[in-house]
Amino acid sequence: MHYYYEESFYGVKVQGTYYFTEGEPQTYDYPGSPAMVELLTIFIGDQDATELLEDKVEEIERQILEKYHS
Repeated sequence: MHYYYEESFYGVKVQGTYYFTEGEPQTYDYPGSPAMVELLTIFIGDQDATELLEDKVEEIERQILEKYHS
């Protein structure tokens, strides 16, 4: 499912969309899987900043996971 986010990242307001996958619990014969966020778009104002911030994607995904899905 696609979601919208708005975060302050190093003092700059970033927004965009992401895909969220719910984690699966561990069972006796299945190791389970963690919840996962995959950024689809990153905008600063009306400018697409996806390529500009590509080396920060994992950090932004971690922030989103902690804020919206923990």
